[in-house]
Amino acid sequence: MSILFKVKRIRLPSTYFCRLFFVAVKWEGIKMAEMNQNDKKLLAVANQVSELLLAYKYDEAWEAVGELNALLKKEDYSLPEEVLETMRKNVKSYYYQETQVIRQAHRVMSAIGHSLAEVSN
Repeated sequence: MSILFKVKRIRLPSTYFCRLFFVAVKWEGIKMAEMNQNDKKLLAVANQVSELLLAYKYDEAWEAVGELNALLKKEDYSLPEEVLETMRKNVKSYYYQETQVIRQAHRVMSAIGHSLAEVSN
């Protein structure tokens, strides 16, 4: 039996995460009962991360992405490899974007600090 699936990519509206896409998987031809517990948990956490990011709850999303990353390190899934690889790629992209945002914020804060130092001296 072949497994048919659709992958829908959603562009996040945040300026910081404008290049980050998350996967919302819609299954056709496979029932939830046919998936193992690991598959169900992985999809539930991926859905939770997607909802948190789309709701601009970035602090809460950080923990959920960590959980998703830990789950993706397991190898006992019956989901198509393309779906798993897309999730891994998106988690990696999330961490990269988060690092870039923090670096940018630190640069801006340092510039503000230098500006305040010049004004106050």
